[in-house]
Amino acid sequence: LKQYPSFTEGLEAMAELYYAVGFFDQGHDCIEQALARNPLSPNHHYTKGVLYYLSNNLESAIQSFDRCIELDTHWVLAIQLKACCLILMSKEEELQHLFSKMENTWEVQNFQLLYDLMHKGAATSIKPNPTYEKGYLTWQVYLQVYSGDQDSAIEKLNWGVENHIGQYIG
Repeated sequence: LKQYPSFTEGLEAMAELYYAVGFFDQGHDCIEQALARNPLSPNHHYTKGVLYYLSNNLESAIQSFDRCIELDTHWVLAIQLKACCLILMSKEEELQHLFSKMENTWEVQNFQLLYDLMHKGAATSIKPNPTYEKGYLTWQVYLQVYSGDQDSAIEKLNWGVENHIGQYIG
């Protein structure tokens, strides 16, 4: 960055490094610099959304994810994290609308199950399902936590961390 201060991918990488260690303000400054130079980068908008998501500023996260999806309609991680925001905010109607943009039915089923467990208190037995291992999200942990089986969730979380699985560490 000293040699090429306009290198937006470098600024984005710095933002990601900052948020990885919890320095959200510094990460936000870096991603804003990147967006000032390259406002049409879906990746920059996604990174900005992640910063807001990790800071629990879910409305702003959704705005950033929406801009990312507007620029690249198939940005799966932005769609998934937007779904997480909507679930956390208990916005079922908006979540149902978002489902129409998801290409994988297993993904829709998993998000709906998570929503139901969190907000409807659905007494659903979580059975092993190979789709819980797909994608970026740690489905086995989330679903076990919200079904009330914390021991299994902690066991799965420990397994992911011990095996250096990125989804479980990040």
